[in-house]
Amino acid sequence: MMDGHTYSGGPHGLGAGRETYAALLATHELSTAAPNLGDSYVFDGGGITLRPRDYFEIFYVAEDTDYIAFSLDSSAEVVSSFGAEDPKTVTVLPGRMHFHPAGQALYARYDGRSMQVVSVAVNRSLRSQIAEGMGLGEFRPPYGVNLQTPLTEALGRRLRDFMTNGRPGGEIVARSLAVVAVHEALAALADGPYHGGAPLEALEASPLRRALDFIEANIDRDITLNEIADVACKSPFHFARTFKSAIGTTPVAYVIERRIERSKELLTRTDLPISVIATRCGFNSQSHFCRTFRRLAERSPREFRRESAV
Repeated sequence: MMDGHTYSGGPHGLGAGRETYAALLATHELSTAAPNLGDSYVFDGGGITLRPRDYFEIFYVAEDTDYIAFSLDSSAEVVSSFGAEDPKTVTVLPGRMHFHPAGQALYARYDGRSMQVVSVAVNRSLRSQIAEGMGLGEFRPPYGVNLQTPLTEALGRRLRDFMTNGRPGGEIVARSLAVVAVHEALAALADGPYHGGAPLEALEASPLRRALDFIEANIDRDITLNEIADVACKSPFHFARTFKSAIGTTPVAYVIERRIERSKELLTRTDLPISVIATRCGFNSQSHFCRTFRRLAERSPREFRRESAV
């Protein structure tokens, strides 16, 4: 049911530019057997896996299983090959989902430890049922990276919470979360209103990575567009245009989104006063933080903290 991986640990470096798919086949076994890639919960029709923050390398073909991976906490550069293409480096963004359809080979290698990945595996038949219910008919979803809908980041965190908090609700909750994950992935892949934007090739991996890392490292202070563009070695106008094309939102809006997501983590996992959280997330006042939080989260920080504790 959850067919699909081979794994070898340890850092390998990101120099995949000269690697080819043929070289991968010569040095790796393309497998349909699932190794222990993390903590897994299997339910009827699929499963959920939470990978540790560590190096990973996978090379698999899942004949009857779709995989939807959620990247959490940090951007990362991942060497990947899909559908027998030569491997390339892709910048994976935090709070996004990545769709790997059944029947297609995937190679992926991550050499860091800052990003965490939680993945959902579902039988292709379940995906077909959901697509039919969405009015997509015989839609055959393609491979997709950095997909986003209004629910994506919250859904990734909810899946992680399910895996780390004793599996509350068991199979009913696991299957429900998987159905929502498939629905959101199909909505993005079908070029609906929540499509995640142009491929990341629209912005080179290294300038994008530098900009994203700079944002994460400086989220607690005021960040200007000029500063971010300087890190990426681009003019502010060119950087803003290509950033939006690649990520689907402006640099300023992205910074605000990351501040709010950081604040949600602090509200959920700490007892810090809201005024302190506002400062740590780069807001110049508690009132500004509360107004922005309510606009994006549709509730106040106190309401969010109270709901998260239930």
